[in-house]
Amino acid sequence: LRNQYAELTVNYDDLLKENKLLKQIQKRQERELDRFTNADEDLPRLLDANNYEIAGLKAKNKQLLFEKREQDDKLRRQHQEIMTLKEENKKMTTLANNRKLGEREKLELELTTARVTIAHQENKIQDLTKAVEIYKKAADRGSGCSGEGLRRGRC
Repeated sequence: LRNQYAELTVNYDDLLKENKLLKQIQKRQERELDRFTNADEDLPRLLDANNYEIAGLKAKNKQLLFEKREQDDKLRRQHQEIMTLKEENKKMTTLANNRKLGEREKLELELTTARVTIAHQENKIQDLTKAVEIYKKAADRGSGCSGEGLRRGRC
């Protein structure tokens, strides 16, 4: 009877250890299952957030490209105006050097005014050129192209 009791006690202890081990395994498996279940639930939310971010970046890129085109057009018009003013300056210089003209002082004043205007326009062109470069850099950053992506030819 004592042998049977000892045997049953050992068997009971073994069953307790096995039960404890099985409970630990069950808890571990439930955690793993929860992790995968939550990941599956988070996936659509993450995809939606990613799509929303992409749409925002595309809209910003479109806006920046539009602003860049406007700046390019403005720069082109101002460049044409400067070329016209330079041509006018050249004509005025020729007239000012012509000794037969009685209004030499008036033409020299117009020449000076034209030169000042040209200098002012050239400053504007430099400012606009800098602005276009800034817009280009901003557009590049907005499109997700990093320095690494550009070096590898991905953009």
